Amino acid sequence: MQSKKIVILGAGIGGVITANRLRNVLPKDVSITIIEKNLVHTFPASYLWLMVNKRKPEQIKTPLRNLL
Repeated sequence: MQSKKIVILGAGIGGVITANRLRNVLPKDVSITIIEKNLVHTFPASYLWLMVNKRKPEQIKTPLRNLL
């Protein structure tokens, strides 16, 4: 029997949410791979806080490994 694999292109908000959701609902033998060129995820909803000096760049970034 061949193992099942899912590939997600991009680790933006949609890619991260999709990967986590699939991991929670699919059997553990299904492999999920995310292809992303960046190692760090920046939370877009916080860009406004960054622009008005309520956050610093390091406060709205996290390594992708922490999200998956």
